[in-house]
Parts: sequence; structure tokens; C-alpha cells
Amino acid sequence: MSHEQAAAVPLAALTAWQALVDTAGVHAGQRVLVHAAAGGVGHFAVQFAKHLGTHVIATASSARHEWLKELGADEVIDYTAVRFEDIAREVDVVIDLVGDAHDKTGSRSLEVLRQDDSPPDPSVRVAPHNHIRKPDHPFAWTALGVVRSRVPVQDPGADGTGVVVVRS
Repeated sequence: MSHEQAAAVPLAALTAWQALVDTAGVHAGQRVLVHAAAGGVGHFAVQFAKHLGTHVIATASSARHEWLKELGADEVIDYTAVRFEDIAREVDVVIDLVGDAHDKTGSRSLEVLRQDDSPPDPSVRVAPHNHIRKPDHPFAWTALGVVRSRVPVQDPGADGTGVVVVRS
């Protein structure tokens, strides 16, 4: 391993941790979908999500399935053979490391999110990052590749930015 490759390891791990813990507030019992799970950030996200007690669903090509299961993925979906939204359901958090750059993965991720129509909890914490509101899903926002749905937002800006409220 080169010095450059070794230097990238902590950054990839930190990115995964921040997305899962700091931004999404992932906790035991939730269902987490990780896109590009075999990549640099994705494989850390799989391990951290499993450590946090979640049910982990990972997307990757079939060549990486066994490895991802060894890392802790409960389900692995071959994105080259099937559309993930035909398999994944009732997902609480999506770690989207692909976005809409390929086949509208980010937008399609909204279809697999669990419906949450419960009233806001006063103990809800706010993740103060720049978020992008999905216009056709008024309570779905993305941040650092994290997609949470149907949770009320506070102070959305006119330009579609604001803060996302994450249930803890």
C-alpha cells in the first residue's frame, strides 16, 4: 500500500461515520441501505452500520457479495442484475455514494424509504449541514450522501437548502 493510499483510509472511515452517526443518527434496529458498498467509503459504512446494530442492505456487483457479507451486510443486491428498489423495502436511512450520476440512484432511493408520518419529537436533534430538498418529496433531504425521508425540516431556505431534522 502506498503512502497516499494509507493516508486515504482515515478520511474514508470518517466520512462513513459522519454520514451514519453525525448526520443520520443511525441506531440499533434500523434498516440501512448502502449504495456503492464495496467502495472506499461504502465498505466502512457497512461495517459501522452493522456495529451500530442495524440491518445492512448493500448494493455492489456480484463479485463483491461474499466480501460484503463478511464485513457485515445482511443483504447484498447486485445492481447490475436487478433494480434495488424492487428488493429493498422499509429502509430508514440510505447512504448514497452514487447519487443521480448513474441511473438516478439517488432519486430512486426515495422509493425504498419507510413512511414516517408520526409527529415531530421535541428531543429531535438537528444536523447543521447544507442539505438539498427533493422537490417531489417535501420531507426528503440529502446530506453527505445520506437520504432521510418524511421527517419535518426546520428553516428550509428559499433556495432549497436548510437543515434536516433527524429522529434519534
